[in-house]
Amino acid sequence: MENTEADIELRYLLRGSEPVVQLILEYDSKLIRLLKTHTKARWSGSLQCWYIPCSEFHPEKFKRDSRWRGFVIRAFTIYLNA
Repeated sequence: MENTEADIELRYLLRGSEPVVQLILEYDSKLIRLLKTHTKARWSGSLQCWYIPCSEFHPEKFKRDSRWRGFVIRAFTIYLNA
């Protein structure tokens, strides 16, 4: 499957008391399919974004995984709560 160019912004924040990585991105069906299939990402209606629990997210592994080639991952931003 060939990826398209897409911008993903990753933000660390607390969702309630759970530390999560918030994924900020424009709708992209290929990217969402990858997220659903290969990560523990979940949709948050209240945040209006995808997120992954920090305990399940490994930035270096994420960056090296060939499935994510073609997607631009921007710098991490840290927030204390949502």
